[in-house]
Amino acid sequence: MTIQIERGNTKKITVTVRDENGDLVDPDSNELNITIKCLGTDATVISSTAMTKESTGIYSYYWETSSDYTVGEYQIEFSATYNSKPFVSREKVEVVEDA
Repeated sequence: MTIQIERGNTKKITVTVRDENGDLVDPDSNELNITIKCLGTDATVISSTAMTKESTGIYSYYWETSSDYTVGEYQIEFSATYNSKPFVSREKVEVVEDA
């Protein structure tokens, strides 16, 4: 999946977290830590932070781009640890010309 965002805009990125049984993970669980890294076109880290807990199993992050962002492919990396089990996933983000 590729997420698209226009330069100079903000995009809400939402992640759903489920356990090995497919159940949504309790956001108040001390066993869950989830972070997001935004990686530039050259794979350098632009930002890294904990995602915001919205509700059971739902986490979000608002990625704000400035108008001087380079148009091209970026990546977001989700890192989670639940019950001492690590998980990492990357998704493509395409930054396009602002409208």
